[in-house]
Amino acid sequence: MIPKFLKAVVLIAAIATLTACGKSKTQSGSPIAQGDTSTAEGEAEVKNTLDRIKEESKLIVGISENYPPFSFPEGGDEDSANQGLEIDIARYLALELIGEEASIEFVPITQAERLEKLESGEVDILIATLSQTEERKQQIAFSEAYYSSGVGLLVPKESDFKAWGDLKEQTVCVVGSSVYREELEKLGMEILETEDFDAMSAALGNRKCAGGALEEAAIAGLLLDSDWWRDYKNSKLPTLFPTPWGMGMRRSPESESFLEAVNLAILQMEAEGFIVAKEKEWNIPPTDYVKERMELAQLAIAAQPQEEETETEEESFLSGYLAIADGSSSVLPVTLALAETFEEVNKGVRVGVGGTGITKGFEQLCNGEIDIVPAARPINEEEMQLCRKKRLRYVELPFAFDGIAVVVNPKNTRATCLKRSELQKIWEAEATGTVDNWNKVREDFADSPLVLSGPPIDSGTLEYFLEAILGGDAEGRADYDVQEDETLIVQSVTAEEGGLGIVSISTYEENKEVLKVLQIENEAGKCVAPNRKTIDNGTYSPLARPLFFYVSKQALEENPAVKELAKFFVDPENQPAIARFGYVPVTGDLLEKVRTRLSNGVTGTLFAGGSAVGVNLSNKLLGAQTTEVPEDEQKEG
Repeated sequence: MIPKFLKAVVLIAAIATLTACGKSKTQSGSPIAQGDTSTAEGEAEVKNTLDRIKEESKLIVGISENYPPFSFPEGGDEDSANQGLEIDIARYLALELIGEEASIEFVPITQAERLEKLESGEVDILIATLSQTEERKQQIAFSEAYYSSGVGLLVPKESDFKAWGDLKEQTVCVVGSSVYREELEKLGMEILETEDFDAMSAALGNRKCAGGALEEAAIAGLLLDSDWWRDYKNSKLPTLFPTPWGMGMRRSPESESFLEAVNLAILQMEAEGFIVAKEKEWNIPPTDYVKERMELAQLAIAAQPQEEETETEEESFLSGYLAIADGSSSVLPVTLALAETFEEVNKGVRVGVGGTGITKGFEQLCNGEIDIVPAARPINEEEMQLCRKKRLRYVELPFAFDGIAVVVNPKNTRATCLKRSELQKIWEAEATGTVDNWNKVREDFADSPLVLSGPPIDSGTLEYFLEAILGGDAEGRADYDVQEDETLIVQSVTAEEGGLGIVSISTYEENKEVLKVLQIENEAGKCVAPNRKTIDNGTYSPLARPLFFYVSKQALEENPAVKELAKFFVDPENQPAIARFGYVPVTGDLLEKVRTRLSNGVTGTLFAGGSAVGVNLSNKLLGAQTTEVPEDEQKEG
């Protein structure tokens, strides 16, 4: 058994090695090496800080006083709740270190007093846009880097600087005691230090400085406040002095286990894509650094040393175990078939399979009520937050590709291919009660009532369909025939000449004798019908999607039946069974990557709480590119 904190050291060392071989440097040395605690006395004291935080169930965090989008008061005054990217990171950290009962105290501090507050013990940790400079590394212990930013220039809209050299001998504002001040002065600029953003705005308005030198992400945050900063813009000059940020802790033997626990939490946070998702949430331009850190963390976790499995008679002949799967109705048929086959091989195991829908399924998984969720979409940010709150880890296993089929009654001879704009016209909320005839979709379509049927709003199939067609979180129309069972959608379409239904490709394949499937115009302007080849190569777009099994990490570790069932789901020998349901199985190197995720217990999601629309799974797992559909397989509508 590898001790948890030793694993942290191994994993972070792996990240450092991977980073050194990669495109960019993500840290300057291993933070674990800071501070020698090899003495017996040091070992006796090593738990002090972390134990105190856990015993008190309280983490005190020093944050930037007012530095949007990283940390700022929600209501604009000092009594308001704090919000921002680093506030979310702090809450994640508190939950990881203490658990659901954690309380967190935020202490807003200025840049000038950050280190003083930390060293005096007024705060446990600094999460406050703290750049990892060599000078600071001599004073405090830094965690593994979690972000990186460089200097950009905020200027009035009428400004037209073409290069940083244009600012030579001009005055540039900075906020507080910026670590970049000396470097900017070396470039020939005069520096005016302002107390805060309000003071910088006043200086810019009074033409006391030509621009404000700030982190690029901070500039993006300020410009979101269109009223206050409506007369300013990002100069888009090349970013200067990119520097990684770390969390700061006191350098002492008492803090070493605290540092290790923080590093382990950062690693998990990055592997889950938490910061990638939060950049999107706070409208911060996505950074390559954060994306690379996520990929490196996933690789490091996947490469961690595993305990050798010792097969025992009890493990060879599973009995008395119950693995329950629940979730997406569109993945239900193949889940049932695989579970039944597994039960035949393992007579002592009973697998309960239900179909309550993906939203309910993820809720049950996060609450520890079930072990496995079949899913027709990736886990979303809200569900990720619930799992984090409940301290439930999950392993994401993409196992097949699927297409959402738009099917009509075979008597509908005029409709053969629909554009995305026409699907939008049919399914957008504004269509409710108005777009009720085929000739309202396209003039040359039949004068026939449009009768719609589809899965409920909380199904993964409809969620994905609406996001792919309408975009974002747009709501669809309310006046369609809602059916939990796709068999009833087939019956509805076949009963009405003007029927149109939304079903999984597997349901269409099972009922192709009584249904007509429509081609969909993709981004290249080609009308493409859903089949295994067009789904596999990505040309049936945007209605092709990966399918998943999400497995509770706790259940994997505690219940041998769950582990064996999960391995069975991604066994290459089951690919023909998956294909018989109309899905396109994950194969080859992709499947081996998925199997490695399971065997190494890699938790988190490849999709960072975002959408799978337009995402190629090969790019996520292998970095491979898909090919275009051969010209002879493209059909014009």
